[in-house]
Amino acid sequence: MGQINNGKMLTAFFDLKEPDIQSLELNDKIRIDNSWWNINKVIDYDANANKLTQVELISVDSEIDLMSVLPGSTAIPGEAPPIGNGNNGAIAHVASNTIFNHRSSNANVIPGNSSGVITGKGNVVNEGLKTVVVTDNKLISEDGIYTDNLVVYNRYNGLPVLPACYAYTAVLFQAGATPPVATELVNTFGQITWNYLGVGQYQATLDAWDLGAIPQDRITVMIGSSYFDGIYSAIYVAANNSIYVDTSQIGVGFSDNYLAYTTIEIKYYP
Repeated sequence: MGQINNGKMLTAFFDLKEPDIQSLELNDKIRIDNSWWNINKVIDYDANANKLTQVELISVDSEIDLMSVLPGSTAIPGEAPPIGNGNNGAIAHVASNTIFNHRSSNANVIPGNSSGVITGKGNVVNEGLKTVVVTDNKLISEDGIYTDNLVVYNRYNGLPVLPACYAYTAVLFQAGATPPVATELVNTFGQITWNYLGVGQYQATLDAWDLGAIPQDRITVMIGSSYFDGIYSAIYVAANNSIYVDTSQIGVGFSDNYLAYTTIEIKYYP
């Protein structure tokens, strides 16, 4: 009530940028010289124009002691420098340099023609986008959801969500007495190394797996076939966290060169 009865109104022009607008709170208290002010309104801010913005302030203190103004003057040796210059008055000069030039590390830059929800910090959203952002310090360049970890319950695109699993899918190629070469399509197990054990016998070691042995009833291993006369098998051995693959020719026995763009899939359901 005291602010309404005794407060004074001040209208001035400020050099406001997009981060200033994003971090601005109407209940912010602004210190100008020796007086505190509240923001009453920001008038006609234009994000696309490089110009000063009119701001209406209302005093917090019962009295306002304004500084002396010496527009365009120069400092006198031994005395405090004057406030203001030929283009900006004292209030605009002090506010620009002590308040609005401050850049909050929590600010997001969101153009007025973009829409969505931003819960992170330091993100920059391009114009005209529809987006949901739950992350920090990203450039948002197209419509969509941006997050470091997406958790979906019940259904995804109308289909029931399967239990989360570790997965490895690769296309294998092997020739001569050499380890298979894997073209990985999916790998959430970490580094997997393929070794040559002997004719038609190969081993894939889960090098980066440090969560202990995988229970035999929680892992599936499937391998495709490439030749009509080939026999393929793939099994998981918990003792050394490895997958063993064997290839044979019908009527001959273990044979190399039978992994020719052959698919293998490993899934662990914790």
